[in-house]
Amino acid sequence: FLACDTDLDKTLDVFEATQCLPQVARMFRDVDIDNDNVISLDEIAILAKNHERKQNQESISWHNDTI
Repeated sequence: FLACDTDLDKTLDVFEATQCLPQVARMFRDVDIDNDNVISLDEIAILAKNHERKQNQESISWHNDTI
């Protein structure tokens, strides 16, 4: 995240995200929770936590289906 923050404002705008984290840029509107047109480190952390939670639920579901 910090390596992508070229203007050192502790956020990523669409351009910075597109240049450095294209996978995040594709979901920019979803990641930008407060709709301020920048992504903060907190918003990235929420994205990661939600992704992890979804992966865990899918794993549990798959495990239960195979029992």
